[in-house]
Amino acid sequence: MPIVGDGDALADWSNINDIAKYTVLTLSKPSLSCNSYLNFPSETLSQNAMVDLLRKHAQGCDVQVKHLSLDDAHRFVSKPEEAPKEIGENSRIPVDFYFVVKSIQGMGLFRRPRWECHWDLFPEVERMTFDDYLRGRFDKK
Repeated sequence: MPIVGDGDALADWSNINDIAKYTVLTLSKPSLSCNSYLNFPSETLSQNAMVDLLRKHAQGCDVQVKHLSLDDAHRFVSKPEEAPKEIGENSRIPVDFYFVVKSIQGMGLFRRPRWECHWDLFPEVERMTFDDYLRGRFDKK
């Protein structure tokens, strides 16, 4: 698992299912969402906390961490072909964008101010934590 910058820096994360639910609700309730700037992060946690949770749930798997500096990330943004192959080949997004986002996360800047988060507008969405996501992916039922 790649960690760019400070692995203890907090970052906002959004589960794709949460994004879908909020999108549907914002479209179905235009009186709440019309001409609004809305944010709905699922959870705030660090890259190191994600590694810990992955190790907890993916028992029997060797979870290796690859620490990358911000300088490494900047180099990969400008020269994506130099990025580690396991990242470039396994990411659904372009490598340069991946490292821009990971850099911002690793600097602790990928956070939305709490007053710009709008979970209260759609309380029917139960946000998925990373722990819950991994439990669903790895734990025996």
